[in-house]
Amino acid sequence: RQDVLARAAVLVTDYSSMAFEAAYIRRPVVYFQFDADTFFAGGHAYRKGSWSYPDRGFGPVTTTVPEAIGAVAAIGEHGIDPEYAARVEKSFPFRDGRCCPRVVAAIEALRTPAER
Repeated sequence: RQDVLARAAVLVTDYSSMAFEAAYIRRPVVYFQFDADTFFAGGHAYRKGSWSYPDRGFGPVTTTVPEAIGAVAAIGEHGIDPEYAARVEKSFPFRDGRCCPRVVAAIEALRTPAER
């Protein structure tokens, strides 16, 4: 899965967290949510939280095949929209290969002196 994503020109997904993985490696994302009415109305295990695909997602949200194809074509023609590129950069400010050590250090900093 990772090698396919790394070679992808664009990720087309519905609601998958794979969009985060794609965005992290700077692959454009198109959300194809053809069943949004059912999905968000409880027809799926999803429970609505603070995440909003249109407001916080890494690419355009489409609901029809022509819209999805058009969004992919636009990325092929013009590249990623600056709005989505900015969201990606804001979401992933560190790409230096040192994320794991930073997380470990932050967790260890939460420990009390007696636990150290």
